[in-house]
Amino acid sequence: MRRDLSSVLAAVLIAASLGVGTWKVVEVRHENDRLALQAKTCMARNEAFLTALRTANESRNAGRTRESVP
Repeated sequence: MRRDLSSVLAAVLIAASLGVGTWKVVEVRHENDRLALQAKTCMARNEAFLTALRTANESRNAGRTRESVP
C-alpha cells in the first residue's frame, strides 16, 4: 500500500511541476510580447522625434541660406 501511495504522490508532484512550468512559459511569452510592443512604440516615438529635429534643422538651415543671398 505504501508503494502505491508513493507512486501517486510522485505522479502528483510531476503533474504539478509540469503545470507550473507550462504556466511560467506562458507568462514569459506574454511578458515578451508586452516588451516587444513597448519597444516598437518607443522606436516609433524616437523616430518621430528625430524627424521633427531634422525638419527643424532643415528649416533653420534654409532660413540661413535665404538670409545670406544678396
